Amino acid sequence: MKTIFFCLLCLATYSHAIAQTLTNPGTPEERSNKITLKMKETLELDSLQLPLVDSLNLHYARVIQKEVLDQNLGMLITYRKAMKINSKKELVFKSILTEGQWKKYLTLKSESRQLMMNKVK
Repeated sequence: MKTIFFCLLCLATYSHAIAQTLTNPGTPEERSNKITLKMKETLELDSLQLPLVDSLNLHYARVIQKEVLDQNLGMLITYRKAMKINSKKELVFKSILTEGQWKKYLTLKSESRQLMMNKVK
């Protein structure tokens, strides 16, 4: 169950930023740090954006852990819950990132989703 959710989480939260194995997604702190580092590199976050993004990633990694990973939910419910949580997170991201960074984020997210879909097939 956690393995399946992790695949879905990757789709929803910048999948190529997470380097954990599918059987052990790691702690919220580990997942958050990896996502933040990847975002810092690929989106070229400035010194004002970085702490905001880091804090946001950690908050939502903990929410995902509590509301999704720690629950024994079916795959469809897990996916829907994760997507709903990620939508809230992205609303805040959009206000932190510049327009160019946001466009790049969406492009990278789309590419990551496509890569994961190819792996799932």
